[in-house]
Amino acid sequence: EKLCRYLDYCTTFADVGCDHGYCTWYMLENGMCESAVISDISAQSLNKAENLLKSYIQKGVVTSVCADGLEGVNKDVNQVLIAGMGGEEIISILEKSFIPENFVLQPMKNVRAVREFLLEKGAAISVDEPFEFGGKFYYVIKGKNRGKSSIYGGQFLNFTENTDSEGQFDGKKVLKFDIAAIPEEAVIRFMKSGDKFTKFGGGTKKLGDYFTDRKVPLRKRKSIPLIAVGSEVLVVCGVEISKKIKVTDKTEKVCYAVSDSI
Repeated sequence: EKLCRYLDYCTTFADVGCDHGYCTWYMLENGMCESAVISDISAQSLNKAENLLKSYIQKGVVTSVCADGLEGVNKDVNQVLIAGMGGEEIISILEKSFIPENFVLQPMKNVRAVREFLLEKGAAISVDEPFEFGGKFYYVIKGKNRGKSSIYGGQFLNFTENTDSEGQFDGKKVLKFDIAAIPEEAVIRFMKSGDKFTKFGGGTKKLGDYFTDRKVPLRKRKSIPLIAVGSEVLVVCGVEISKKIKVTDKTEKVCYAVSDSI
């Protein structure tokens, strides 16, 4: 049900790799779509969904397709859910077919690869975050097939690998770091209680104490974007990166975070 909360009202909905078909059932039972397509490469898995959705199939509201990925799914479908697969498998499905108008993706691993693929293809990501279910954390990426990913870009914060700039660029602060040193489960968020930060020169402090040392005003602290894993902050955008992700002679790929200076 937590994954279903990321789904929107639409006319046509497709659940790829539908397994038990619960998400399609949720959409129909809550009046969130007029028709749906359930798809799975496994006939056995598809049969589970068909049993759950039997009455809707009989009414012609649900179409069942035993196929690989988006094969058999019309490009005009309004919203597509692909969940419970590896990131590379999701990328393969999208590469072989199309990026849906509206998508909700739940990769079990290789989240970063999915994110990079979508951005390279010009998709607009609106949600990129973890959610908890049954004591475990899963990741969801939601967006549209074209547009601007406002949660990453714009005047506030941007990432690029196509600049040699460091320090200042177009009046903004540029921080460079080793992209491979950022764990896959890292998220972009704001300050939380318990956050800690290891400075570029070494030494770990509570983030609040670090801000005090840097004379960052209290009114600004909770509006500064951070890249973090749990309570460990790796990038304080517009200020400093952690020692743990600095560029070294072993770095293969450098990323630059461009944001307003603090």
